[in-house]
Amino acid sequence: MSSVAALSGCSSLTTDPTPTTTERPDGDGDGVPDGVDDYPGNPDLAYRSSSSEGTLTVNPGDFSAYQLQGPGSDGENHLRYEASVVGDGTVDVVVFERGDYDEYEDGARDVPVVDRYTRTDVTEASVLDALGDRELILAVDNTELLSPATDQPVDVEFLLEIAEPADDSRQTATE
Repeated sequence: MSSVAALSGCSSLTTDPTPTTTERPDGDGDGVPDGVDDYPGNPDLAYRSSSSEGTLTVNPGDFSAYQLQGPGSDGENHLRYEASVVGDGTVDVVVFERGDYDEYEDGARDVPVVDRYTRTDVTEASVLDALGDRELILAVDNTELLSPATDQPVDVEFLLEIAEPADDSRQTATE
């Protein structure tokens, strides 16, 4: 007589489970993965909300202006700009509060500027700073406002960005 025994039970191999989510790298620790972080090396900034880049020609007695922040802004945005004059000459990169800019645009040259962001006699300049909650306007200036205007047009390679800090509603930490 022979007997056959059926063995029941489980046989398993020991393996590490495959994760269902993968953490994405966040080099600056701001909670925004590097792949979607416009500023992966800066923990204060995460998203570029607007930008402008190119070469401006600023004629003698003229300026080019950009609105940085409107009323009701949360005050957490940052301004980043880089200006580099191509060739000879200099310009001023000037930031105004809205009312002062309106007077400047109308021709006044004795208006106050926001010193924190303003640079004069620029051949090269770079600024990265928090904006606060004021309505601000930036002008690349070749008038007599802060320094003498040139007698020739000035070409300026210019980058302007407004950046936002990390915001929980926009973060995607896992995939």
